[in-house]
Amino acid sequence: MPKFALKCIQEITGKIKFYSLVINGISEFDVFFNSINSDKILRKQLSRIQSICEQLSDIKSLPEEKFRQILPIEDNVKAYEIKTRDLRVYLFHLNKIGYIIVCGGKKNNQDDDVRQFKSIKKSYLQFQSLIKK
Repeated sequence: MPKFALKCIQEITGKIKFYSLVINGISEFDVFFNSINSDKILRKQLSRIQSICEQLSDIKSLPEEKFRQILPIEDNVKAYEIKTRDLRVYLFHLNKIGYIIVCGGKKNNQDDDVRQFKSIKKSYLQFQSLIKK
């Protein structure tokens, strides 16, 4: 079973905390962020994603074309997608913890990214239930 950890995203400073999920020492979101950050056009969309996270952290509502719930709620944990024109970021919310960003991807790879997200989210929640026992 993978080892999970949460890394607080210090740049997001609102009321609700944001974390990057770290799996076996690697943050899928950081890998995504670093790969996109070198592209001038997509870097602007990363800034929009950070702005959306700031608004969520400050408990502001957003339109569905920027932030929407995805996946059925099978485990009482809501899953979300942050959207820009070309990029997607996948996260979920845990009460008393905050938003946990799992991974990101490009729009053209959305189906595979959602499957990966769903699998990681399920593994993380199973890991958490084992720790609590």
